[in-house]
Amino acid sequence: MSNRKVLVIASAGGHLTQALCACHHVDDIVLVTTHLLVNDDKIQKIYKIWSTQKNVFIHFVNIFYAVYVLVKERPRAVFST
Repeated sequence: MSNRKVLVIASAGGHLTQALCACHHVDDIVLVTTHLLVNDDKIQKIYKIWSTQKNVFIHFVNIFYAVYVLVKERPRAVFST
C-alpha cells in the first residue's frame, strides 16, 4: 500500500480551517501548527512549532524541527497555507 500521508502546515485560525477543508479527502493528516487547539479525527499527529514574533533565533530552531518532522513522518505530500 502506498504512503498517503499528507503533512499540513498552517497557522491557527482561518488558514488552518482552509487547509483542513482542502485536505478533507485525505485520511492520514499530520499537522504542524502554532497552537494545539485542534480537534479533528483525521489528524493522526500534531507537531507544535514556536512563534517567531518575539525572537528571531527561533527561526533556526524551527528549521531544524521541520527537518526532524519531515524525516520522521516521511509524508507523500506537504500542503502549506
